[in-house]
Amino acid sequence: MSFKPIDESKEDFRLYLAKHGVLDALTKVIAKIQRLQPENPLEFLSANICTSLCLQETIKDLEMKIADANQEIHRLQKENERLKQQQMRFNHK
Repeated sequence: MSFKPIDESKEDFRLYLAKHGVLDALTKVIAKIQRLQPENPLEFLSANICTSLCLQETIKDLEMKIADANQEIHRLQKENERLKQQQMRFNHK
């Protein structure tokens, strides 16, 4: 039994695709094609890859908005605590 040596440039390209989620995205859509057997698999592939990319962008955007909102909540909690302490000092005078 003989093994073919791995073509380094092909392996580098495979790693690049895997790193950026391309292989995973394609595998998921191809599995969906196998399961659903759409009339036009290429059109289905194109539509589903685009949908996947749009969803990823939307998720990233929402994650950034959540992080910003959490920072604002933290800032407002600090401000609220400061104002409560100021009010307590004012009421004790």
